[in-house]
Amino acid sequence: MSKKTTESQHIQTRRRSNGLISIRSKVQVRDSNALSLVYTPGVAEPCLEIARNPVRSLDVTCRGNTIAIVSNGTAVYGMGDVGPEAVLPILESQAIIMKNFAGVDALPLAIKARTIAQFVDTVINIAPSFGAICIEDVRTPEGLAITDELERALFIPVVNNHREGVAIGVLAGLINAAKVTGRNVKEMRVLLNGAGTAGLGTAYLLHRYGIDNVTVMDRYGAIYPYRPTHMNWGKWALSHYTNPERQHGQMGDLIEGMDAFIGFAGGGFENADQLTAEYIKKMAPDPIVFVLGDPLKIQPEELKDAGAAVVATAQSTYPNQMDISVVVPGIFRGLLDIRATGFPVRAQIAAAEAIAGIITDDQLHRDYIYPRLIDYRIAPAVARAVAAATKESGLYEDDRFSPEDIEDRTRRFVYEGKLPIAPKSDKPMTVAEESLELHERFTGLLEINSNVPIKDEFILKQFYLVPDVLEPTRIIKENLEEVFSLTARGNLVGVVSDGSA
Repeated sequence: MSKKTTESQHIQTRRRSNGLISIRSKVQVRDSNALSLVYTPGVAEPCLEIARNPVRSLDVTCRGNTIAIVSNGTAVYGMGDVGPEAVLPILESQAIIMKNFAGVDALPLAIKARTIAQFVDTVINIAPSFGAICIEDVRTPEGLAITDELERALFIPVVNNHREGVAIGVLAGLINAAKVTGRNVKEMRVLLNGAGTAGLGTAYLLHRYGIDNVTVMDRYGAIYPYRPTHMNWGKWALSHYTNPERQHGQMGDLIEGMDAFIGFAGGGFENADQLTAEYIKKMAPDPIVFVLGDPLKIQPEELKDAGAAVVATAQSTYPNQMDISVVVPGIFRGLLDIRATGFPVRAQIAAAEAIAGIITDDQLHRDYIYPRLIDYRIAPAVARAVAAATKESGLYEDDRFSPEDIEDRTRRFVYEGKLPIAPKSDKPMTVAEESLELHERFTGLLEINSNVPIKDEFILKQFYLVPDVLEPTRIIKENLEEVFSLTARGNLVGVVSDGSA
């Protein structure tokens, strides 16, 4: 039997398309006049403009609408360390979700960096090409250190998908779950299992939101100040603003009376304490349970039978799928459109509240606390909220668009398939002036193109969501040469320069 007949349909489509993304021109070059504007001699004027003021690169090149999704493949969901080649399919899927839902051009960059210094230096060196950086699938605690160092080093936003992205999604879910169960979200007692990037980031954001009674545990039990073993700097920092009752012990000891359980740890650790139906019965009445690890060791039906009022997972096969893909497109749209220089906590909370607010009170119920990814209202609302809160924090450079303008721009992309473009000027211009105007109207001349557009929920699940999105990663992990046929790497050439000549 041939490979073609044994492979799934979405893998065959990936092979035919050379991955999910390609790069295309925003303008058509059909004659020598157009060529003179996009290439020599006209292109010299945008270059000189940027040389005079490097910030202008955000206006006259694709940098203003482009982010880098960067990973070394050391912490892929449910798979662990797969390496840079095998993580590329996942990065491509994230890139298309960014484009499809918010018009953000995202370039996947898998880098062979095994140390914090190598990773940080690489990203700093490529940063002049991007308006923001998205860190994806980097193991803990290295990923946290990388994110923190890049935030200090760069004048553009740096967002760790598994720290800020997951935390925002969880907070949004908790806000609505608290409504459904008649609780005050800030007064809830929360047990969080898992002290990786997602766990540490979520605990921090819940704390900053005002949920003061959060206890975090790892496979060795509760985390508390001066725990004598199995601590790192991330857990040490977390221990000072969590676990106010200074509890010790394992899950069975800690879960008593808790209003909510958030589980990031999957079934990968033989000595890890696993959630059971008996533990659910020890929680407060009508408990909230988010089981976000992979693989699931207990099914949602079992949790509900044991008394859980609200259950959420990371799986697309169950209600209340909590996927960070709901969160990040709108975040980057809002940050890019104001030329943000950072991503403040205020904006993270605003994003969570915007996501929670997508579901109206009359729509809200126990199996619908978190909006579905295919809901195109999310990105415009999040973009507006993030832009407004970031402006309030002062971390921005551009006042051209108000938060309301940004919401409208994002919505227009959703319905029209492109961001609004200013009309061409009627005044007489030289070739140099016309070239500069062209580059500025289009925010550069290149964009990411989707080889497999998201037209319905079936395509979304097949190509872009767990578990199917992991299949090409498994194939490449087993045979690295497959990266050339299953991703855009087989059809992309890097054009690299330091601008010195």
